[in-house]
Amino acid sequence: MVSRILILPCNRGAVYGNYFISKIWRYIDKKLRRMNLRHETMLAAMDSIITRFNPVGDRLEKGSIIFENEMYRVMGYDAAPNMRIFEKNPDFSQSLLMIL
Repeated sequence: MVSRILILPCNRGAVYGNYFISKIWRYIDKKLRRMNLRHETMLAAMDSIITRFNPVGDRLEKGSIIFENEMYRVMGYDAAPNMRIFEKNPDFSQSLLMIL
């Protein structure tokens, strides 16, 4: 039973639908297994891909946190966080605030 969520950085593994491509994700996974905590810990990422592109159209329903069993939500996309999108498009910023 999952009793904790650990939010890690998103990474380029998103394009493949697999954040475990990243060394940090594999390291954390391995550490949790060694500590016998993996079965009760869900890994997740806060991913700007959902905020910017909303690839599967579920941003309003599920938000921008991608759980380890939901990586399909960002597959095929690779976008680093970029604050310029908010500076260039104030309407985008306003629409995100309205969602909150």
